[in-house]
Amino acid sequence: MADMRDALRKAGLVSEKEARRAAHEKRVRRKELGDEGLAAESERKEARYRAERAAQREADQARAVQQRAADAARQSRERLATLIARADELPRAGGSRRFHFVAAGGRIHFLDVSDLMLRRLIQGQAAIVSAPELVRGGYAILAGPAAAALRQIDPERILHWNAAS
Repeated sequence: MADMRDALRKAGLVSEKEARRAAHEKRVRRKELGDEGLAAESERKEARYRAERAAQREADQARAVQQRAADAARQSRERLATLIARADELPRAGGSRRFHFVAAGGRIHFLDVSDLMLRRLIQGQAAIVSAPELVRGGYAILAGPAAAALRQIDPERILHWNAAS
């Protein structure tokens, strides 16, 4: 500690008088507290330090849990985007037939589909999924194998699929 006082004094940040006064106050305080008081104060400081470290660890763990959840959500979105991109073998052009389905919240929506796509939807060879962040209109039609893969990732996204469970 004396080295620190000397360094501050040499740097011109503390005068000689202030350094002596600080040293005197420290000696007086140590004498007033005694050995038991100093030990108790040291224990309080140590306990405060341990509590701060525990709080920091808990905050770090909570942040890690949030990060893992965000990573899982991102991976799910990426897998869904991959499934939708791979499902491009299905014709995307609308058709003359309307296929009605129930969306989240109980609302009834429809997609204009071709006769071939209507047949695939009825036979369970295709599924309607919700993908508002990936597809304009919010709904996409996936082939059966892609829908089966989506069922493993995020089953709530499948709005209509006549496949045998």
